[in-house]
Amino acid sequence: MHSHSVGNWFCGPEGLLGFHSGGFFHLIFWVAGLLLLFTLLRALIANKQNNTNTAVNSSSALSILEERYASGEIDQEEFLQKKKDLLK
Repeated sequence: MHSHSVGNWFCGPEGLLGFHSGGFFHLIFWVAGLLLLFTLLRALIANKQNNTNTAVNSSSALSILEERYASGEIDQEEFLQKKKDLLK
């Protein structure tokens, strides 16, 4: 009589779906898991870099706006409105 535990799915006398596979499915499982982990880490790093770039672009846009206001190119009302839009 055969036990139907998870371990027997991979290495039992009948193997997975009747095919004896040894450790092959274990290898596939670990490769898929590591690939998933790598993909998630890459997405998190890319997201962090995008957030950093957005903050830099926002501060440089604000400095340009301040320069335009200081030079008299725009008035106070336009400066305050555009500053409010940038800081949303």
